[in-house]
Order: sequence, then structure tokens, then C-alpha cells
Amino acid sequence: MVGSLITVGVAREGLSPENPSESNAATDLRVAINPAGVERFLEAAAGFPVKVCVEEGAGIGIGYTREMFENAGARIVSTSKLYAQSDIVFKLKGPPDANIRMMKPGALLGCFAHLETFPGRAQAARDAHVNVLALEEILQSPKIIPSPTAFARGVALDELQQLITERAGGVATDCEVICHGFTPELFAFAQQASRMGCRVSFINDETDHVSVDSAARAVALVYDSSINLPRSEIFEALVTRGESLLNLHDFEDRREEYCQRYLQTQHAALLGKRRVECLNETGMCGARYGFELLEKKSPLALKPDAANVVVLGYGHVARGAVQESLRLGVSRVHIVGKEQICRERITPYLESANLIINGIDLGADKGKTYVVTEGHIHEQTVKPGSVVIDLVGGSKQEPSAVEAIRECTFLDDPYFELGGVFFSALWGWPMMYMMRESSDAYSEQITDLFVGEPDFLIKGFHKATLGVTRALFVPSRNDATQAPSLELKDLAVQTGTGDSR
Repeated sequence: MVGSLITVGVAREGLSPENPSESNAATDLRVAINPAGVERFLEAAAGFPVKVCVEEGAGIGIGYTREMFENAGARIVSTSKLYAQSDIVFKLKGPPDANIRMMKPGALLGCFAHLETFPGRAQAARDAHVNVLALEEILQSPKIIPSPTAFARGVALDELQQLITERAGGVATDCEVICHGFTPELFAFAQQASRMGCRVSFINDETDHVSVDSAARAVALVYDSSINLPRSEIFEALVTRGESLLNLHDFEDRREEYCQRYLQTQHAALLGKRRVECLNETGMCGARYGFELLEKKSPLALKPDAANVVVLGYGHVARGAVQESLRLGVSRVHIVGKEQICRERITPYLESANLIINGIDLGADKGKTYVVTEGHIHEQTVKPGSVVIDLVGGSKQEPSAVEAIRECTFLDDPYFELGGVFFSALWGWPMMYMMRESSDAYSEQITDLFVGEPDFLIKGFHKATLGVTRALFVPSRNDATQAPSLELKDLAVQTGTGDSR
């Protein structure tokens, strides 16, 4: 820990390169650390020379007043003072490059940096000799697999392998898993099914018309009787066809066994999921906006209960999209995993969908291949009036899996039309509906990082885990006019890419 006073600055959001707009109505109103977070910072730093400054106007738009921050122990300062005097500046979206150049050499900027997508930001940090902690790059270290997830995936591994072998001729793509309702455990089961190559869908029998039809050779209905039971006609339809019924509650007395069996199949991983994220909220907001477009802008004018929905991918953003779709009344949601994205398998999904929600990040294949191509639009595989929502985002540096999306869209112009199809790839989906909720979630996650374990704000960055240090962008010592503060001077540049949700 550096002995002199450390000033932690909390910046106002507003406009940024990720949120360009001339309309105040489209401005990001969030704040990276809320009053409760400020209070926690100062409580954890008791006895250490730390103070917190908040930029004037921060958080007002989502209900956090100047008095609330002051009562939590923060000082309210101007923009210029915040950037010029803080040793650490926290912000969600990256600040304007001019503000980075206002920071003192050796200071740390913690934000969703996306340095590859915004190279000007990286250059501004180099010019000002400012260290950057890319929040989107901070990962668990080591990886943690929650017990409910391990249990559900363990059951899926055992039961589906038997089903695939005995009923689908050993071909996983000829097996479909139909999940009744939505719980985190059911989604974990669905994730494992997709990874094994099975088709996956979720049904919502609270709607008037729900189908369990499938072109697969083998079908398994998965439900949890401790939560709710499918309607009798759904049971009857599947039993009549000789399909399988799997009740997760039936495996409850062997929960620990299934957890351990699944964990034994996993290699110990140094890095896990993101530590600072609102990915589930991103999926929820993206789905919600997709239904708005489908009902109010599309000539199809479809309400959720009449929409055919396909979700591409089965990660955290996809989970939120499935959950929100079912909540809004969609009768069945299809998930497309990696085994289904080849052209011959994905075509039936795209042809039937009114709403397509993309949660697939192609990684090393970005820009080389696409899941939804412009050919799908021009050939009307994706029908006119359909809506395509991209939850991963696109740019020249980080292309989307949806070919038509070359850049993200923004709050003041959130969608565009091509070939009669409506597209949206909003940068920062929670800004659309969940500014307060996402701000509070980010605040808790950021304060956990800095004043929870390993509380490296107090102990120094040499106490940080690999999951944190990999996210640090540190200007070369040859560039610096003075050694960076907070013991960053010996850390190498180790940044990757990530989604900003």
C-alpha cells in the first residue's frame, strides 16, 4: 500500500465514445459506484489514507442525490478536479479521451475499456501515462462452478448420453431436450444438452397454445416438480409418442454425487466467468426491446404470445433472453448451439423465427464467418418483418456473428432496417430499461473487487489475482514520466477482448 493519501474518484457517465448523442435523453445516467458503495469503500479503508470524490451530477438521473453521496462520506468535485486529482477514477463506459489526458501520470482508470475497439483510448492512456483496468476483462481466478450448476449438468451428462445412445442412434443432433418453465438449474441442464449437440427448447405452458412437436428422433421433457408441473396434456402427448420424462427433483437425493461426478469431468481452470457484468440483464433488455420492435415497428405486429423466438447461444446473455421471453408470454423458445449453426441445420430455425436473438461470440472466427448472413436476408430465409437483436455487439475490430451488424447501435438511434428485417445491437443494453438496477449491480461488483478479498485497493496490486492482473493495461516504463502508483510498475500489458454488457 502506498503511504500517501489515495483519492478514489467516481465519474459521472453521460456521453462517451460508446454512447455518442446530441440528445440529453439518450445520455447514460448511471454511476459506477453508488452511495452504498462509497460508504463500503470508506468503512473498509478505515485506518488507511483513502478519500472518495464524486463528480458533480453523478447518479442524479437515477435517483442518487448530492446529499446521499455526501452522507456516505464522499466529497463532490468538478469534472476537472476529479480527473486531475484522483489516483483512481471509476467509470462504466470509457471517458472521453480528453478527460483521460487530464489525469495525472501513474493514475488508474477503471472502466469498460475495450481498448482494441477504441484504440484512441489506449493512445490517450499512453500519452497521459495512465494505467487502465479493463473491467470487462476481470475474471474469476480460479474458476468457480456453483453447486446447482454442477448438479444439473451432472444429471444431463448421465441421462442424455443414455438417451442419445439408445433412442437417437448415437447422434446427439437427433435428440431434443424440451425444458418446461425456467430456473437456473433447468438452464444449466439446457447448456449441457447444447454442448453435447442436442437440440434445445423451452416451453411455457401458461400460454394458451404450446407445442411439444419435434422433428428429432428422440425427445426428453425436463422439468422440476418442486417448482411446477407441466399440464397433463403435455405429459399425455409425450407419453403417447413414447418420449422420455426427466424430473430433476427425482435426482435430489443424489445431488452431491452428481455434483462431484460433473466436477471430476472438469479440468481445474485458472480463470472463470467475468467478475463485473450485467450479462443476464443484457439478455433481458435485448429481448424486451426485440418484442417492442416486433409489435410496434414491424408490419407483423406480433405480441410475444404469438411470436416464434430463436436464441443463438447458451451463455449468460442468452439465459436472460430466454428468461425474459418466457416471462413475457412466449410459448416456446428454441436455443441454437454450436452444433446447429451450420447452414443446413440453422436454416429451419431462421425460416420459422419472427425474433432472432444472438448471444454467440465467434471468438477467433469473428469476421471470417457469420451465423446470420446477409444472404439469409436477401434470400428471405429470415422473413421480412422479422427482428434480429444482437447482444454481443459489433465493430470493425470485433465483428458480430450477424453479418449485417457492422457497428453497434446507440440509444438515440437504436435500430435499422435491411431487406425488411429490423436489426438492433445496442451498446450497453441495460441503459435501455435497467439503468438503476445495472448501476447498483456494477457498484456492488466493483466494491467487492477492491475492498473484499483480496482487497488490493488497500494491500496493493501485488495482492491481486491473475483474474485481475490480466485486465491491466500499463504503459511502458519507457513512456512514463514517473513510476505508476499502486505498485503497477512491474505488471505487463495483458489485455484481451470482451463484451461490454
